[in-house]
Amino acid sequence: MSEAAARFEQACREWQMKFGLLDWSFRFIATEGDGTKDAEVDMDHDLREAIFTFYTEGEHVYTPERLAIHECLHVVLVELLEIAVVRAHLEHRDVEREEHRAIERLLNVLDGRP
Repeated sequence: MSEAAARFEQACREWQMKFGLLDWSFRFIATEGDGTKDAEVDMDHDLREAIFTFYTEGEHVYTPERLAIHECLHVVLVELLEIAVVRAHLEHRDVEREEHRAIERLLNVLDGRP
C-alpha cells in the first residue's frame, strides 16, 4: 500500500470516530484507477458498510486527508440523501450536485477556509 493510500485510510478511520460512524463498517481498497478521480466510497446502507477506494493513478489535487473527509461526509449524508431521493421518487443530478456543494462547504469550515 502506498504512503498516500495509508494516510487516506488512517484519516478515514479518524473521521469515522469523530463523526460517530461507529455503526458503519469501513473497508479500504487502493488501486491504480484510470486517473479520472482520486477516491470514492460505495455504500451498502442496509449492511452499514462503506467501501473506500483510493486511486493511486494521476495527480491528486487534494491531500489524502482532505479526500478522506470528503468521502466520509458522503457516509454522513447518505441517509439524508436517501430520504430526499425516496420522497422525490427519482434520483436527480441536482441531489448529487447539492450534496457535493454541502460537502465542499463543510470541508472549507473544517479546513478553516472561507
